[in-house]
Amino acid sequence: MKNTLFRRAGLVAGVSVTALCTAMPAIGQTTPGIEEILVGDAPDGVVLAGEILLTADAQRVLGTRNEAGTHVTARVDTAIGANPGAINQQVTATSGNAQATITHEGATQIRAIAIGGVMGEDSSSASANSFVTFGANQLATSDNAATVQFSNAEESVVEVLSLAEARATLSANASATLDAGIRQSAMAEDVALEISNAGTMEFNTEALAEGGTGANATARSERGLWQRVEDQPDATLSIDNAAGGLIASNTAASAATQNGTASATADSRRIIQQEVRGNYFGGEDMGRNAAISLNNAGDIVAIAEADASSVMGNANTNVYESDSKLSR
Repeated sequence: MKNTLFRRAGLVAGVSVTALCTAMPAIGQTTPGIEEILVGDAPDGVVLAGEILLTADAQRVLGTRNEAGTHVTARVDTAIGANPGAINQQVTATSGNAQATITHEGATQIRAIAIGGVMGEDSSSASANSFVTFGANQLATSDNAATVQFSNAEESVVEVLSLAEARATLSANASATLDAGIRQSAMAEDVALEISNAGTMEFNTEALAEGGTGANATARSERGLWQRVEDQPDATLSIDNAAGGLIASNTAASAATQNGTASATADSRRIIQQEVRGNYFGGEDMGRNAAISLNNAGDIVAIAEADASSVMGNANTNVYESDSKLSR
């Protein structure tokens, strides 16, 4: 028995609403990410500026890969330290303004990959769990103004991937989760969060399970781009996807078994989430303003797919999607 569900939601053109590595790590190892932490007074009392420049002269593959065993977990939660592989930028100005900027050129892949068991070998069960808290995180803090910027250049590719694969002679379970691809936030009297894309941004979540007597695969993607401000007096959030730019989210689950039940679930939430929380009653009269903008001249596409098959049993598929790929 075979069951497949496939859903695709797209926003077409014209809608408005330095550490590096060139290869994935070996089994059970990690490749650290990139981190910049700045704390102090702004020079001349003006701007404390942090900048991460990723140039086009090399491919960067960062993250965690674990395939050492039958029950494995791979996580990307931070840039360095435990569960490394992300890009993390934090700028705190104790005087003056704060600015956090990431300029991306070339190709960067941030991955959490978990592979458990090998079909046909002597492992009655296998499980694999992958989780990415964020691919890139930016935070700017100041008592005055704070600006956060992420720019992806033309013909450049940013990919954040959470991948889990499990194979066993009996039962196999795979779970892959992506909480946020690129996350921005700030705390200041005047806040501006900006993302501009002229290339490709991909946020992929994939789960695969193959078992002899049962298989279960779950892929869950919470957010691709996430901008968030909470209770700051003046906040502006903007995303600009230029002509030729692509912002894509792919969530896929696949389960296969010889006997028993195969179950696949693909849960796709928001490819873009922009949120301002707080009390803005009174607007300009109270000195509290909030503005959110999305300018799209390229393509924004979200895909969710679930596939399940059982030779002599049952196959179940589930695809969950939010009412809108945009959350404002």
